[in-house]
Amino acid sequence: MQVAMIKTTGGALVPMDDCEHQKMRRWKVGGVVRGDFAEMRNGAFFRKFWALMDIAYDLWSDGLGHQEYLGQVVLPEKDRFRKDICVLAGYFRPVFDVHGVMKLEAESIAWSKMTEDRFQSLYSACITVILSKVLAHKNMSEAQLRDAVDCVMRFDS
Repeated sequence: MQVAMIKTTGGALVPMDDCEHQKMRRWKVGGVVRGDFAEMRNGAFFRKFWALMDIAYDLWSDGLGHQEYLGQVVLPEKDRFRKDICVLAGYFRPVFDVHGVMKLEAESIAWSKMTEDRFQSLYSACITVILSKVLAHKNMSEAQLRDAVDCVMRFDS
């Protein structure tokens, strides 16, 4: 399991966001965890991407009604949403499933798998997709969306 963490002024490593915190919840207090650590090139921009996805997801999922499949409640999922946005933005690779059906799989956004320039291009393409395909009914401008993300980033600082 990979977990993104931030080093605090006191020297402690804390989870980068709520998603990372959820991954760490299964670790026992006082337990020893071993890992290989690598510093991200631009952690602030990576957090900005997640702030964009969080805002878009919240706005999108807020309007979804109750749905069921075979008697089970189907809930929206943030990671599926992010992957769908990346695919719609053109950042995918085609793969075949076990039935021989071709699917589009979102490109990995791991810092070790995507250059900083490509990640910045992905960010811009995601904004376009979010505004045109996901939030078109909200009449939100690009400037408003970018301002909302910047506001979240200032709050997290």
